[in-house]
Amino acid sequence: MEQQHDIDRLLHPHVRLYGPVDEAMLGDFLKRLDEVMDEDGPLVVELMTSGGDADIGRRIAQQVRLCREHLHKEMHFVGMTTVYSAGITIMAAFPRCCRYLARDTALLIHGRRTSGDTSVDGPLPAALQVARSKVAELEKGLQLEMQGFAELVKDTDVSEDEIRERAETNWYLTADEALERRLVASLL
Repeated sequence: MEQQHDIDRLLHPHVRLYGPVDEAMLGDFLKRLDEVMDEDGPLVVELMTSGGDADIGRRIAQQVRLCREHLHKEMHFVGMTTVYSAGITIMAAFPRCCRYLARDTALLIHGRRTSGDTSVDGPLPAALQVARSKVAELEKGLQLEMQGFAELVKDTDVSEDEIRERAETNWYLTADEALERRLVASLL
């Protein structure tokens, strides 16, 4: 395929996602994906988001993986303006060679967040169970975070140790920096 044709295809995505990563975005993504799944050639997904629900991001990413791995559908990612937080989870589902960014795009990579209070009141065995449940939740969150980071940095110049360290304090990257570190294939 000639290079100009590839760029034209990337600039006319099949699926455009923008706004918070939430249930509405998931619904729009699945609906639009169903509508275009039978089209010939690679499918292009464009995303602009300031982040949102990490688990919704994981669900969208899982659908991308299923389409690629089980339906053998070639899919490309185009990040526009901002791809923050849960948007990085979605981007990671695309292989590095299929990730593109507009030149003005900024990325934000950070670890999963938790909030809320855990209080214990009552018999010690019950309090211990509440504490164990919270620890299990945190450990599972860390495991999911590391799986996502490993997928994001595969075939790049960023190690898992580096991304883990940088994600602790919010790692902002320009499109040029993402290209330099080989997190994406090219800039548009």
